[in-house]
Formats: sequence, structure tokens, C-alpha cells
Amino acid sequence: MLSHAARRLTRGGAAARTLPRVSSPAARSFYTEPSASDTAPIRIEFDVPYAMHNLEAEPAMFTYTSKAELLEYFTDMYRMRRMEIAADTLYKGKLIKGFCHLYDGQEAIVIGMEAACTWNDSLVTSYRDHCQQLARGDTMTNVLSELLGKYNPIAKGKGGSMHMYKADANFFGGNGIVGAQTTIGTGLAFAHKYRQDGGIAMLLPRSGGCLRRTAVRPLARLGARSLSTPPEGAVRVEFDVPHQVYNIEMPPDFTYVTKEELMDMYELMFKMRRMEIAGDTLYKSKFVKGFCHLYDGQEAICVGMEAACTFNDSLITSYRDHCQQLARGDTVEGVLSELLGKSQGCAKGKGGSMHMYKADANFFGGNGIVGAQSPLGAGLAFAHKYKGDGGVAMALYGDGAANQGQLFEALNMAALWKLPLIYVCENNQYGMGTSKKRGSANADYYTRGHYVPGIKVDGMNALAVREVTRYAKAYALEHGPIMLEMDTYRYHGHSMSDPGITYRNRDEVAGVRAARDPVARIKKYLFDLGFATEAEVKAVDAAVKKEVEAGVAAAKAAAEPPLSDLYTDIYTDQSPNFFMRGCNINTGHGTYGTTK
Repeated sequence: MLSHAARRLTRGGAAARTLPRVSSPAARSFYTEPSASDTAPIRIEFDVPYAMHNLEAEPAMFTYTSKAELLEYFTDMYRMRRMEIAADTLYKGKLIKGFCHLYDGQEAIVIGMEAACTWNDSLVTSYRDHCQQLARGDTMTNVLSELLGKYNPIAKGKGGSMHMYKADANFFGGNGIVGAQTTIGTGLAFAHKYRQDGGIAMLLPRSGGCLRRTAVRPLARLGARSLSTPPEGAVRVEFDVPHQVYNIEMPPDFTYVTKEELMDMYELMFKMRRMEIAGDTLYKSKFVKGFCHLYDGQEAICVGMEAACTFNDSLITSYRDHCQQLARGDTVEGVLSELLGKSQGCAKGKGGSMHMYKADANFFGGNGIVGAQSPLGAGLAFAHKYKGDGGVAMALYGDGAANQGQLFEALNMAALWKLPLIYVCENNQYGMGTSKKRGSANADYYTRGHYVPGIKVDGMNALAVREVTRYAKAYALEHGPIMLEMDTYRYHGHSMSDPGITYRNRDEVAGVRAARDPVARIKKYLFDLGFATEAEVKAVDAAVKKEVEAGVAAAKAAAEPPLSDLYTDIYTDQSPNFFMRGCNINTGHGTYGTTK
């Protein structure tokens, strides 16, 4: 069966009605009125209005058709309906093995789309694909033969219901893996653009992730301003960089802070800075093996978030995780010991830079796989809701990981279940060596939750981060997930193997240091508010430097893990005799056949 557009093309093209290009956003219709040569043109008004998102030009609310065209539609759709009913009968008669997904009720989609396109346009869909195969020119006999596992031109009976395919008509099939066709469709579109053949790619996902945007919801339990109730002796601080919001009320643009709070923030941030500088030196001296991702420049995010939460709140992040480990209660010596692969580290020296972990403080670590922490964060939020412990989960990822599909899959589940989840995009402007503008079609990451609200905050100001995190935590506990974008900057390259000046220049880095450095900002608050003298700050600096130097010395002197540790911690509760095969059967460890 040929598509309607293809039929018109095979009839010589003279009678084919083509669609004019839209010359301006103000164009109201994609159709031209048929000429007198068309057979009995009929104008049809649509009774259900379209719903649009980010489009200025509205499609036509009418079309022109004819008796012949409508009869074609009816015949083809009725053929599809009867074919699917026949498949239902065959399945119940146990002639069809395996899965079988029917399309009856949805026929208008494939018929309408095919009528607007040609077979030069690629099509890829999910496992509900029988009718697309028919519309792209196959016969009912072949479709049903494939369903029954019989030898035929489609997939020789090997594909069955979910794997129809017709390459000569640019139909790239049903796909059995949920959502797999979306990335394939992008590849098909790339091929059309590369070949410049005038074709487009059409990909049909299911509706699982297509939730509608929600309206702005205020906080019922906590008013926006009550989050900043001043403690005794506190001073009001106005933020100089305004927040930006998406589908949520504006958080406070000020906070109250005490001398003690600011001094604690400064000490911890300066300690993080000195520890990361020590990590840089140790790496360059070849004491640190493997990868090493430093956090200097981003300390305000970690310190500000921790100031708004407790260790009852779960935290999970990427491989840039040293400072989170420190903030969750570890020592400089402990962090550097893990960096150096020593046995007293948090992962016994086996994890290194990317795998810090502190379960007793609900820190579930650095994660070496880009974006892997985002679904784990949703799981942690589910645990908080299940236990009813009043905690939230905070999952941090970079702007480079913001385009990962698993983030949006997990976000959809979190929104459905209203999980107490705060997704935090640490936007340090570069995903490895790729700037956000080159890697993201929409670099306003706080808006990318679609049906989940978001806030963008100055990630170089720990006080602003603290206030917005308080606000986000209250929202998440009451309404469900929220997305935060922390506008920040990393001073080092992506990792220590990246010099960091091939895709940006030294002047750019120096300019951010001079204007926005998060540690210097807290120091400035201390001086401007009269909370500390230069002598007091210098005393803190000296004590921190001494602590970091001692941590470096202790980490260097610490014992390395014994070789026997190579075979431990593979499974929980494994016995000393657990068998681990080496490069060959003769280099194994443990007792052969022991699996516990």
C-alpha cells in the first residue's frame, strides 16, 4: 500500500498538492487553496484546537480535501483496523509467539503523517509498528507473516511484532527498547542534513515522558520571606546578582547572617581551596594516580548547600567530589589519603579521586560515569519519602551531563511520585573542553525541567546558594522535585590532564578570579560587615595551611592497601575463600568453586 503522498508522486506529480514554505512567523496556514483543476475541493474546519509550545506561527485550523482523498483515507484506515483485529485473533489462537502491540485506535496518526510526506522522509517508531509497515508499502500478508514468525521479506520471521522494517521506503522499524528510536531518529535527521536530500526524519516516541507543564505553585507551609527570619546578632545582606526563576515564585533576594556563620563558611571554603591546591601539587609530583578532578572555584556551592541542610539529607555528585567529602565530615588527611590510594582512605584507597563516599553522613559519593548519579539521586529521594524521615536528596551534575537522557527519565518518575528531590546543575560553563553554547541547544538549565520548576542562582556566592537551597528544600518536601542551576566557574581544567587553556584563555580565568572568586567574596563580607579584622582572617588562613600541610604529610606516610585487598569487597558478605579468577585459571585467588 503506497502512502497518499507517494501515490500522488507516482501519478506524475502534476496533481500533487504541495505545501508552501512558511515565509515568516506571522504565516497562519501551511496550505494553499486548491486550484480549479482539483476534483471537488471541500474545506474542512477542525473542531479541536491545537496546543502549542514555543511556536509563533499557528498551523491552519482547516484543510482542503476531496471525496477521492477521503475514500483513500477510509479504505487504508479500515484495512489497518481489520488487520489489527486479525492479529488479536491470531494471538489469542496462540499462532503469534512473543509480544504483540496493536495500533487500533491510533490509525489517524500514521495515515495523516504519511499523507503529508514522501518516502524520502525517514520514519522510525516504537514496537507498535504494524500499521507503519503497511503504510510504507508492504502488504497485509507480509505483515501478518512476520507476526507469525514465517519467512517473508520483512525480517524473515526473526523480528516478529516489534521489529518491522522497510529500508527501501526509509522505514527504520519498530524498536523493542523503550525510547531507543529517539536517538536513532536524530541520526536519521543528521543523515538527511548531511546528504541535503530535502528529507526529514519523523520519530514517534510513546507518551511516557510527555507531561504537561505545571502552574506556578507557592509554598504553603513556609512563606518565601520566613525562610530568612533573622537569628540573634545577624545582619541583613542583599544579593547583588538576582535569581532567575521558572514556574515558581522568586526566592528571597537577601539573607541574614551572623559573624559565626560567615567565619565558619570562610574557614571551610579556604580549607577546600588549599586542599585542592595540594591535590594539584601531589598529582604533578606523581603521588596521585589515575584521574583527578579539582573543585577550586566552585566551593560556594558545596558550602552554601551544606549550610542549608543536615546530614539527614542525602547527597550524591559526580567525580568532582573531594570537597563534598570534606563538607560531610571527613578530614583533609582522609580525603588526600584516598587520593593517594592509601588504605586509611574512605574507600580503602581503591576509589581514588572519583569515588569518595561517606555513608554515615548520607553522602553517596562521587560517580565516575557521567550523569550516573542523577537516577541514583531519584532513588535516594524515594527512600526519604518511603521512610518519611523529612529528608531530601540532592543530586549534583555538570552542564556537560545536563543533556543525558537518564536525567530526564529519572526526573519524570520523581515528578510523578512527587519525590523530595533537588537536582543541581553545577554550570561551570564547560563540559570538558566544550562550552555550554556549543553543547546545549538551551543553556538555561534551570528551565529544562519543563514540568518541574527551576531557579538559577549565583553559584559564586555561598549566601545566595544557602538561601535558595533552603527555599528549594521546603518546596521539594511539599511539592516534589525542583531544579537548581548554580552559575559557577572552575579554575582548573576539566581534570588534571586538561591544561584548561586550549578552549579558553588565561585572561578569562583571571577575570573570573578577580571579579567573582567565592572565597574572596566571603572574606569581603567579613570585612564590609565589620565581623572580622585582617588579623583574625590571617589567623584562620595560617591554621588552615598548617592543617593541610599536616594532612599531606600524613597521607604520604600512610600505608598502602595489602595486595589481598584486590580480592575483597567484590560482593557483600563474601568469605575469605571466595574464588576470583585471574588472567588464567592458575592465577586465581581463593578456593575454586566457592561463590560466597
